[in-house]
Amino acid sequence: LYFPTLDKSLVITTIYLNTDYRPLIYGAASSFLIFMLTLSVSVSVKSYANRLQVSNKLVAEKTQRLRVQATHDSLTGLFNRQALAEQLEDFISQITPTGGNGFAILFIDLNRFKIVNDSMGHTIGDLLLQQVAQRLINNVRNDDICYRFGGDEFIVCLRNKLNRYDVSNVCQRYLAALTEPYYCDGLSYNIGASIGVTTVNSPTQTLTNILREADTAMYRAKNSSSDHVIFYDDTMFD
Repeated sequence: LYFPTLDKSLVITTIYLNTDYRPLIYGAASSFLIFMLTLSVSVSVKSYANRLQVSNKLVAEKTQRLRVQATHDSLTGLFNRQALAEQLEDFISQITPTGGNGFAILFIDLNRFKIVNDSMGHTIGDLLLQQVAQRLINNVRNDDICYRFGGDEFIVCLRNKLNRYDVSNVCQRYLAALTEPYYCDGLSYNIGASIGVTTVNSPTQTLTNILREADTAMYRAKNSSSDHVIFYDDTMFD
């Protein structure tokens, strides 16, 4: 007999026996065979269950990795643009007609990053972007969410924060953190940042308009000689 699970073969040889002992021997042999078959089935089932468990775990881990890759920036580990679009659409849907659950968007651009990146190389540029992301993470409040929008642009969503004074204070905290010198390979770099802000307090606002408003305010801040944080207002499109 061959037991595939155990990868073993069992050879049974019959010989002539005294008829007085034959029933006893045959009974014992039958019991032994039944035991071996039962053992083989039990081991086979357990082995299959273990393989299935390992397989399910690997599938779950791979699925999780793919989910993270789809929604996170590979360089900084922050949420990416796809995650931003999905989450902001969800946040907009939660805003009440009276403005409850509203939020503010901070559009952050690094001022002199392109100069450093072009002159010192992409390796230094990548290190700077990683440090920027870490500083954002280190300064988030409990409800803040950080995203890398692309290149040297980042976005911070301030959940349930609409008061201009409070939002301005948060912006100044981020601005102070981002304007501190950066150190890479023994050299220091000062790049600074400009922040455009828009508030979202209506469920009818669209993702495209929200990002356009924040981006417009950011470019106003970038071109300003004194204000590094500027709030969007409707006159900017006039």
